[in-house]
Amino acid sequence: MKSSLLRSAAIAALGAGVLFAAPLLAADSKPTDIQKLTLRKEISAAIGASQDADKKGDLQLALAKAKEADAVPNKNALEAFDAGLTLGNAAMKLKDYATAAPAFSEVVDSGAASEAQKPGLLDAATQLNYTQNNYEATIKYGSQLGDKISDTTRSMMLQSYYQLKDFPNAIKLSQAVIDADKAAGKQSDPAILNILLNANVESGNQAGATAAVDQLADVSSNPQVWRMVTGQVLSGGNNLSNHQVINLLRLRDVTGSMDETDYITLAATDIQVGLPQEAKDILERGVQKGQISNSGKVADLIKQATAMLPGDQKALPQLQKIADTSKNGEADVQYGESLYTYGKTDEAIASLQKGIAKGGLKDPADAQLTLGVVLYKAGKQADALAAFDAAGASKGNGQVAHIWSKWAGHKA
Repeated sequence: MKSSLLRSAAIAALGAGVLFAAPLLAADSKPTDIQKLTLRKEISAAIGASQDADKKGDLQLALAKAKEADAVPNKNALEAFDAGLTLGNAAMKLKDYATAAPAFSEVVDSGAASEAQKPGLLDAATQLNYTQNNYEATIKYGSQLGDKISDTTRSMMLQSYYQLKDFPNAIKLSQAVIDADKAAGKQSDPAILNILLNANVESGNQAGATAAVDQLADVSSNPQVWRMVTGQVLSGGNNLSNHQVINLLRLRDVTGSMDETDYITLAATDIQVGLPQEAKDILERGVQKGQISNSGKVADLIKQATAMLPGDQKALPQLQKIADTSKNGEADVQYGESLYTYGKTDEAIASLQKGIAKGGLKDPADAQLTLGVVLYKAGKQADALAAFDAAGASKGNGQVAHIWSKWAGHKA
């Protein structure tokens, strides 16, 4: 999850300017050891002047006077609390979070808050420090909230652990949130799952990363989430073959998570393995969507695929004859996939199933995976899920088939 997104959420949570605008402590609500303390006249006068200016709507003067009160040296706990709270509230009304963050930190650190005020003050200090990239302070104050912590504030703590590269605590806290959600019968926030995924990746914990991918895939069909899910398989050390990459990028296509590099990679790999129709179709679809432009590498690939099509189409009848007479299923699988790229889905399914049934395949799991993709595209989700399960036999295809299965499960 991007820290900037959480930061925007934090600022939105701060509202129109006052997140914690409680009055200064009444005498009977102060902790016992604070009740004996008093304010010096210069601090009291500056606080009063700030409050008067605030009532008159002169927010800049209110802030200036609050800063004057806070600048007095050697403040006792009560002075630090009252001056800091006055400054924090004045700054909040002007959306001056850079000033408000240390002011609310000072209030919390004073130790003069009542028990009733602590949760609100801690929440303010946590969120404000997060907006200023003060990650240590975010964790310091958020950790003190206990079970009173909000989902937004907890997310800021998680992101802070991650930004500080404290991956063990990022994993521990995010997993605790996810486990609590599961116990409560709730779906976890994909943003929390993303932190869990990235923290595991950064820690080199492949098993943990894979588990996080599974959880992400279970809770969301959002294209950005599925880009992360497929990205983990692409970058997870699976040593994917060209054809496995094709089937993975086909998943990115149906989940709406393609970028320019994906379009070019899928088309170039299609051309390399002899699937020019799919190469041409995917690039033209990307151009139509406005995701890529028909120029440079894209234009070159479209031209190359178009030039290959007559020969490819002419070769199909001969490939069918070879498939019909062959003792193994390799030609049937190849013919079936070619038919799929030309939109002949039913014939493609029949040929792929025939090839798998014949056997003698170099990579039977890959053939099952391709069959699953074609079945999914044909709207036969239950059959597709069965094919993806059968494809789970090999390491590389197992990962690609697994996340295809997760997506098909969403749509079943």
